[in-house]
Amino acid sequence: SNLFFIDLDFNELTGTIPVELYRLRGLNELDLNNNRLTGVLDTRIGSLRELEFFQIHNNTISGTVPTEIGNLRRLVTFTLHNNTITGEMPTEVCALRTDFFLRFLHADCAGLDPNIQCAFPACCSTCK
Repeated sequence: SNLFFIDLDFNELTGTIPVELYRLRGLNELDLNNNRLTGVLDTRIGSLRELEFFQIHNNTISGTVPTEIGNLRRLVTFTLHNNTITGEMPTEVCALRTDFFLRFLHADCAGLDPNIQCAFPACCSTCK
């Protein structure tokens, strides 16, 4: 596919992230923030190896962060705060902060009982 950029933020989208998006291997940017998306992050997200910007904040996505996001070696920005995602941030994702290009990792990791636990302090760039 020749589609590189999808910006669907602030569209009041509902339902789950369509699995068809994971077939867009050349996708560089996927902005789905500020909608009403539900469901979990599919492990197939790791097949989008060209992805640099992935924004899903301000939805009602649940589950955990898939380790396959660690396959996104070009990822610069990943925002997932203000969802109901829980668990530990995978070390594979944290490694993108130290070994590759991931500069902005925004998650619900603040407070005494955070939804997401970061494996080490430098993992998440911003805890909300």
